[in-house]
Amino acid sequence: MVIDLSKSVELKNYCRISLIINDNEKPQCIKITFNREAVLGFATELFRIYEDLEDNKLKITTFPLVADTAPNQTLGFYITPSSPTLMLSTNSLIVNSDILDDNLRMEELLISEKKNNRHFLIKDVCEENELECKGIMCIDSFEISKRNVADISVYDKQKSNITRKVNSITLEINKEGIIPLATMLLIFLDNYKEGKEYRMIQSGSEIVGYNFGVILTKDSVPTVLKINDIGRTSDFIALS
Repeated sequence: MVIDLSKSVELKNYCRISLIINDNEKPQCIKITFNREAVLGFATELFRIYEDLEDNKLKITTFPLVADTAPNQTLGFYITPSSPTLMLSTNSLIVNSDILDDNLRMEELLISEKKNNRHFLIKDVCEENELECKGIMCIDSFEISKRNVADISVYDKQKSNITRKVNSITLEINKEGIIPLATMLLIFLDNYKEGKEYRMIQSGSEIVGYNFGVILTKDSVPTVLKINDIGRTSDFIALS
């Protein structure tokens, strides 16, 4: 599969980002900080999930490093020990008219003119499976350095960090939204400014958000993405 990174996708699909919290505090914002390799890993795994999904409902869970005795990167990246458990739920989102919004306040990710003919090749999953059946281990480039790590934090209205009160975060997305999200994550990776916060566009919000291929539902927790160097897996395991 070849992905065109020279233009944004049409924004027409929805997703919901919700969380389970231990008390009655109302979360104001989720911030996800990725290493570069984590964004690449996430996008790559989303493409693979799409290829195998059909109309199935899947729930894929990633536990924080240390909390999981056998840390996994089922979504293409690890999450830090301080992050809540992260779940991806597919084909479970019901889009009702009350979450639709024709007056979206959107900004496109700025794609450099020098990258007008950029493409990304997704390796064939069947070919990888055949090689692994022959005893040949396939390792993705984003896995090699063990830097495919992300940190998830949650804040309240006073901008206080309340992550420790959050049990889990769930991203609900239907099949038709997976490719647009994955494509825009790659475009984000290709054009980001380090440390800059990019808020995902949300239905019903007066705050301008960026096109990440999907629109957050009105009842989602507002979510911000950014890319910074946050270390490698060994840094977090050593500190635990």
